[in-house]
Amino acid sequence: MKDHFDVFIITRRRCLLKKRILILSTVGLIVLGTAFAVGASKNHSGWCGSHDGGQGKIDRIAQKLDLNGTQKDKLQAVQESFLQVRQAMTQARGQTFDQVLDLISSETLDQDQVQSIVKRHQSIVEEFTPKVTTKIADFHAILSPEQKSRAAEFLQKWKERFEDRRQSHS
Repeated sequence: MKDHFDVFIITRRRCLLKKRILILSTVGLIVLGTAFAVGASKNHSGWCGSHDGGQGKIDRIAQKLDLNGTQKDKLQAVQESFLQVRQAMTQARGQTFDQVLDLISSETLDQDQVQSIVKRHQSIVEEFTPKVTTKIADFHAILSPEQKSRAAEFLQKWKERFEDRRQSHS
């Protein structure tokens, strides 16, 4: 029984790693990092976690980067696409948790079912990656060189803070 659980944990970690790589490659664009960095620096609730639907973060990012109306609309579209991803992943997480409980409670671990769970999560990431990437690229394309430079500075500061937090928890 323990061997099956170990296989499940290893498979789950691989799934999470693959999912993270896909997400990070999408999110790796400098604009998204900037949006998250500036928003998170003012409110520790994260990109989508505030009570105003994230509008306060959009406003702060717009102010920091001196965005015009069109640019702010494109940034809003990026946020909306991430809210869709978040909602889809939240729904899948609930289903996955129930399935994992059933798998762990069973006499033997059904590896096909584990693979099915992994594939379901990968399909969500694969479904939303082109949509999110397109929105990010649209926003990035209308930024001035100065705005891109400021965005890079914010991203660098966020990266340093993130690494500091990570090291303090290890």
